[in-house]
Amino acid sequence: MLLRFVVVLSVFCVAPLCFAAGEHEQDRYVSMDGSDTNDGSRSSPFATISHALGTEASTIVLLPTKKEPFSGKGNWNVTVNRPVAIACDKNATTDCVMDMKGVARAVVINADDVRLSGITFHNGSFLGDPSCVSLQPECGGGAVLVNTTATGAVIERCTFRHNYAGYAAAVAVFAPFMPSPVNVSLSVISSVFINNTVTVSYTHLRAHETEA
Repeated sequence: MLLRFVVVLSVFCVAPLCFAAGEHEQDRYVSMDGSDTNDGSRSSPFATISHALGTEASTIVLLPTKKEPFSGKGNWNVTVNRPVAIACDKNATTDCVMDMKGVARAVVINADDVRLSGITFHNGSFLGDPSCVSLQPECGGGAVLVNTTATGAVIERCTFRHNYAGYAAAVAVFAPFMPSPVNVSLSVISSVFINNTVTVSYTHLRAHETEA
């Protein structure tokens, strides 16, 4: 049985509709200089995205530092189970890089209406089963995996660089084999894919890649 899906790709961004992380009451902030014992404000940010997801924040704003990217436990394999936006601070003077160092995915999306904005996903890797001979979730999505329990996902102004997986090295949309079509709504807006690598020739869900 063939996997059937619908992916909506957008390659432009109309300025008034673009998401920008700003100062809002429900925002929580994350910085590698922070601590998960902090209150998550801009002046007292959390250290991990996973911890911020445990709050009621509608937007999680990443505050990048020049000394190191977002990495390590709590910033790898981030599972999103509720509607939320995760975005680079609009005032950042350096890139918001999530560096998985070749050992993990960045994000798994299980909820509706999740938005990823302005983030560079670097060195994501997920093979699971080393053979990876079929379309299984453990073989795809080196950086981001979108499950069919999720609709309305948006990835905008993101960069996917040097990610690696069995299939769909950057972004994988996974649906089980079903007798009826599965419609997956994913909008990818003004994003760049650079030097991502797959190991399986079955590339239905492989993200488009462009050379730097």
